[in-house]
Amino acid sequence: MLNCSTKRRIDREHYIDEFVGHLRSEMKAEGVKAEVYGRPKHIYSIWRKMQKKHLAFDELFDVRAVRIVAERLQDCYAALGIVHTHYRHLPDEFDDYVANPKPNGYQSIHTVVLGPSGKTVEIQIRTRQMHEDAELGVAAHWKYKEGAGAGTGGGRGYEDRIAWLRKLIAWQEEMADSGEMLDEVRSQVFDDRVYVFTPKGDVVDLPAGSTPLDFAYHIHSDVGHRCIGAKIGGRIVPFTYQLQMGDQIEIITQKQPNPSRDWLNPNLGYVTTSRGRSKIHAWFRKQDRDKNILAGRQILDDELEHLGISLKDAEKHLLPRYNFNELDELLAAIGGGDIRLNQMVNFLQAQFNKPSAAEQDAAALKQLQQKTYAPTEPHQGQWPGGGGRGRQPDAPYCPLLPADPGR
Repeated sequence: MLNCSTKRRIDREHYIDEFVGHLRSEMKAEGVKAEVYGRPKHIYSIWRKMQKKHLAFDELFDVRAVRIVAERLQDCYAALGIVHTHYRHLPDEFDDYVANPKPNGYQSIHTVVLGPSGKTVEIQIRTRQMHEDAELGVAAHWKYKEGAGAGTGGGRGYEDRIAWLRKLIAWQEEMADSGEMLDEVRSQVFDDRVYVFTPKGDVVDLPAGSTPLDFAYHIHSDVGHRCIGAKIGGRIVPFTYQLQMGDQIEIITQKQPNPSRDWLNPNLGYVTTSRGRSKIHAWFRKQDRDKNILAGRQILDDELEHLGISLKDAEKHLLPRYNFNELDELLAAIGGGDIRLNQMVNFLQAQFNKPSAAEQDAAALKQLQQKTYAPTEPHQGQWPGGGGRGRQPDAPYCPLLPADPGR
């Protein structure tokens, strides 16, 4: 094994140098600040792993190893996204010890990818603090980080960490199940955020408890509006699924937007973020607004036709009257019932010196009465036998005929 390892060491180092160079370039292009370097494997470490896993030398994944050390947690997941975007990873070899720390507190993201020529490369991703904790130990790291300048007291940051460690020990004493303790620690550290991936490997930072719909609306309003399903790792999940650290999410969409009002029901658990809810509210407000604009246009057109006023002239008076900048705003208010129609009509009548509805009705009634009772010809006669039903013209007098002698 020694001969085999020595023979290939130079080739491995050259391979890793090229791999690291490419990875650094990609991370720089994406604006991810992190240190990337090859991690040499000691021959004893290789031998121990071969013995533990009963593997031959050629079956080991991590003889070619790379470490990425970032300043921030979100940069760790961003780096992971870049790695998985450019290199195919082996799902069975992926471990997220950041989201699920080891019992000793170790945290790091482990993944194995197929590099150039199909060779496997093990990659560890962690923050600077995680790296120092792993290399120096938690307590040693805290003291070391504060340095001599902190004085004998160790500084406020050091004291805070010691207090946290004491709390951790107290939890361990109270909880018989170490898994229960880890759950509690995890809730303290990661309870508020969850980092997930797009299909392209981009990292999305969401509040813990977010759902696929929250993810969709975080990407874009249109993606959320057209969402009809979601996949996690290629598997269909319900809208109520709570995203887990490291999930890779694919949103299934349709052509036309069609969000459901049920998504706004907090008891159903479809959308949990205020960002997602506000975008759904905005969509329904817009749909209602479009309908109100159409209805308002019909109402206003009918009234203006009755008043004999053009839309252009009415717009000049109505927009400043109701403090609107656009006609659509006025029409939406009319269609939605926010503007009382009778008040608007009275305002227009006053502006254009048009008679009011009551005045128009009175004038029409008077005109009708005049047509009904006004005489059309002079009175020139009377009904035979008198009476008061009016007068008729007198017929000309006819002389009596002589009596018929035969009768």
